Amino acid sequence: MNKQPKLNIKLVSIGQIVPRLHYEVNSREWWIMRGDSKLEEGVFLYPIHVGWETVIEQNNRYFYMHITEGNENSEILPGYRCQSGGKFSDVETAPSYAITSLYQRIFSNSKTKFSGPLVLGWDNNELLEASLENVPFRAFAVKVDNILIYITNISICGQKKTIKNYIASFIGEYKKKRALYVQKIQSGNCEISIHQKDHETIFFFGSTPTEAWQNIGYYKKYRGTQLFGLEHPMTRNTINEQRIPTCLPMFWDNEVLLNNIFNYNLRKRTLSNINWRQLFQIWLAQKSTIIELRGMLKKIYPPNYLHNERELRAWRAMLRAAGCTEVTPFPKDQSEVMNVMYFC
Repeated sequence: MNKQPKLNIKLVSIGQIVPRLHYEVNSREWWIMRGDSKLEEGVFLYPIHVGWETVIEQNNRYFYMHITEGNENSEILPGYRCQSGGKFSDVETAPSYAITSLYQRIFSNSKTKFSGPLVLGWDNNELLEASLENVPFRAFAVKVDNILIYITNISICGQKKTIKNYIASFIGEYKKKRALYVQKIQSGNCEISIHQKDHETIFFFGSTPTEAWQNIGYYKKYRGTQLFGLEHPMTRNTINEQRIPTCLPMFWDNEVLLNNIFNYNLRKRTLSNINWRQLFQIWLAQKSTIIELRGMLKKIYPPNYLHNERELRAWRAMLRAAGCTEVTPFPKDQSEVMNVMYFC
């Protein structure tokens, strides 16, 4: 039995997210599932970055693992290449073969085999967290009975708060052969494409997920919304979170954005005639980016006005939605500064 060598993996380059790869038809190939996963509850995925590179040292040589766009079988799927000095592996479909083949070519008497995912840092929590940097939408997977559905794109239309773009896919069967089902919602229209090896892609359409699946005539025991993953709690929560209005401090001069944030978080929980915008105006006018919340609220509320905890929670929620972060420099039993906020 070949033992895995102990490795010290270092990240050389984080690479980049490519929207046409990570959020389009073939996007499920650009996300990985790591760690213990309770698929019935839903699990977040990690992106495979184009240009991601790690390095290990083994037998006094450095081995660099690099992820490319495309491999020898496909120009749109991930490719894996290993380099050591001036020697390179082929661009492989699997990372394990890339590093193992190069290592055994350099050390011809060795039968050592490497885990490609391990060498890429995909078993390292710190590196996995690094892979989430600059990810605009984090894909996730849910399970409906034995069907594993990858949901790799959700975007909400700003004004109507309806689904603008949505992509979900799963591996199943079509006419007794393995097939990839890619389900899309774009501006209210539903599309399902069926991909099979050595066959042309087949498309079905409908005004709703149910209508689109009825036109296919497969998986009849499920509702179309089930197969799209739309009924799963994780999907519903993700959609609802996107519907919550947010902005960054650089957009505080946008009255529409701030009004939406105020209406969602605070309007029903405070005085109807309070000039809440004054807080943002005062904040922008001061030199410091830090405020003490209770002290600031005293400047815009009537004298002796008492805030209950529910109202303060609403204020905190509104400020977080406006791009602020809560910091507590001292334990609450050591300081009267109960709510300090700063924006980044």
